[in-house]
Amino acid sequence: MDGAGKVHLAANAYHTDHRIRYVTNAGGPFVAETVDSVGGTDPKIALVPATGEAVLLWKTDAGELRLARNGGGGWAQ
Repeated sequence: MDGAGKVHLAANAYHTDHRIRYVTNAGGPFVAETVDSVGGTDPKIALVPATGEAVLLWKTDAGELRLARNGGGGWAQ
């Protein structure tokens, strides 16, 4: 949860396609964005206090660690 009380979540569709998703209600109703369509497990999230940027970290199905940030209006890995 951020300072404004908005929820920010990292999730994966474990029982379907394993895609990594970012879910938030920061702009109003809850919305989900796909961050990585290749998929993975154990997504974690942190918010950068100074910028509000979300940072996600997860393990791919191949065992590699990946990181993505949503600064600048889109997700960068």
